[in-house]
Amino acid sequence: MRLITIILKEWMLYWRDKKAALLLFLMPLFFIWLFAQALSPYLFSSRYSQTFAIAFVDEDQTLNTQMISQQLEELDYMKGFITVHRVDRKRAMDMLAQNQIAGCIIIPKGFTASLYSGDNFPVTFIGNRSQKVQADQAKNQLISATNDLSAGQSGVKAVWYAARDGGATPQQLD
Repeated sequence: MRLITIILKEWMLYWRDKKAALLLFLMPLFFIWLFAQALSPYLFSSRYSQTFAIAFVDEDQTLNTQMISQQLEELDYMKGFITVHRVDRKRAMDMLAQNQIAGCIIIPKGFTASLYSGDNFPVTFIGNRSQKVQADQAKNQLISATNDLSAGQSGVKAVWYAARDGGATPQQLD
């Protein structure tokens, strides 16, 4: 009860001086609004690095890997930032040797089946030494995506095992 009384007394002291109270509460909001208005054209237009190109080699050729490559091209924060070239392995290595791309993502044959079985064949990323910053950016995006995929797979496996141990039928598990 004493704490509430102290808070109310302090609050009343602030509100005695109406100009100070208005400045205390309204000025920070005004400056936040002002800076947001002044800087908003630069927030989404300037980039810390230049756009770059990568190669995407899909040796699995399944619907899932085609969706992965399409999502890579159409993600909002990646659109206009990277250019994805869907090529075969030989063409990707040639583009890498000629410094046309910052890196190459290679999806191995049997990748989708390995995800379903839990073997998880590794996705290979080969970066370009002459475009190290861009290659590191692409590699970090790939690592983030594989971590998300692994976490999702772990969640599905946990539910599957819990359902199996709980007595689910094979049709329900499928």
